[in-house]
Amino acid sequence: MAGLGELKTTEGPETSLVYEFHNVRPIELLDFTNSLLAVGEQYKSFIRRQGGPWAEDDYRLYVKEVRSGSIIAELVSMATQGQMIAPFAPFIVQFTQQLGEWFEFLKGVKDAKDVKELFLGATKKDFQQVSQIIEPVAKDGGSQINLIAKQGGTIIFNAPLNSIEANAVQNGLRRRIEAIPETISVTCAPELDPGLMEELAS
Repeated sequence: MAGLGELKTTEGPETSLVYEFHNVRPIELLDFTNSLLAVGEQYKSFIRRQGGPWAEDDYRLYVKEVRSGSIIAELVSMATQGQMIAPFAPFIVQFTQQLGEWFEFLKGVKDAKDVKELFLGATKKDFQQVSQIIEPVAKDGGSQINLIAKQGGTIIFNAPLNSIEANAVQNGLRRRIEAIPETISVTCAPELDPGLMEELAS
């Protein structure tokens, strides 16, 4: 995905990300809060992966409104400038589109022309957090989550998942997590057996 270029304040209708969860059973509070937290962390990770001089902690999602009707939270992107918090050009549409592309590929509906580009820069932590985002719907049979990018009252992009699809996506994420090798620390290398060190280095 191309870099974001120069970030500028938004003109025109406000862009927001609507987290919409239509649950069947009551949702465990920890699952809900962890899911929203993972959305925020993934937004910062998305900004970081584009490349550029911006500190990831300067660009965050904030809850603008929580509405009735299942669980609906509207999130907006804000930039922190010193002690000020100001509306900022939100790259929510691109972020939501990326999540949608991941979902479509991992549930086996859409082939990626270039898998390396699709997951470019993604880490084990990113895969774990995306799995955390959809954990509530994966646990709740018959439920559905919609991650919707909006400008004003217009829906620009929707990344929906039902509970069956969420489990399929989590299985795909789990396979990718397991395929990433653990980092081996060799800080105590002098105390390791020379034969073992040679085997690790090969």
